Amino acid sequence: MTIDSLLGILTAISEAGHGSMPIFIGEKYPLLDSALIIDHLRDKLIIRNNYYDEKMAEALSKARSDLGKIYYTYLADCFKAGEMEE
Repeated sequence: MTIDSLLGILTAISEAGHGSMPIFIGEKYPLLDSALIIDHLRDKLIIRNNYYDEKMAEALSKARSDLGKIYYTYLADCFKAGEMEE
């Protein structure tokens, strides 16, 4: 999609009486001004969902922590199993 084609769609929506309607990325998260980035070097408009990016980072951090706990529990269980055999 190009800026011109997006502009055409947004103009049609606005002219139909919906000019003050918020724009959402996905089902729940509004498009924020800080989420629009213009990459002049590559001639691109990038729309980022900052809320979604933060939630993904939180989920990754939690997963990393949970995997670490599983790893240490496994090693502790292996160590205990080895002690019982002696």
